[in-house]
Amino acid sequence: MKYVLIGFLLCLSVVCRAQHAPNSIRKQISDDEKTLSIRIDGIQNGQPVHVDQSFDVSGMNQLQKEWLTFQAFRAQHIPVSIHEIRWLLILSLGVIALLMTLLIIVYQTQRAAQMSAVKGF
Repeated sequence: MKYVLIGFLLCLSVVCRAQHAPNSIRKQISDDEKTLSIRIDGIQNGQPVHVDQSFDVSGMNQLQKEWLTFQAFRAQHIPVSIHEIRWLLILSLGVIALLMTLLIIVYQTQRAAQMSAVKGF
């Protein structure tokens, strides 16, 4: 149980860190279903940042677009706000919940096997 709590707190700290964005950065993301445009202007760590990128996103789903947005921001070392990558965050939390559930099931199964082995003697 201690490890589950540590894992939860670690995930929570990552989410809180992702929300902290410098006030001197302006971000504009526009999507017209064919082109995803990302504009970033401002100052990050004392350095001016000017990004104006466009991507062809025809045929991409929302999760793929958010991954592309995340990668564009990551390339510039700029934190992304949670509301800009909602589905990516939901998917990540879902995978973590699934893994934790599997770990609990494996633990419970092993514990039940050990208890039945002890009762057999």
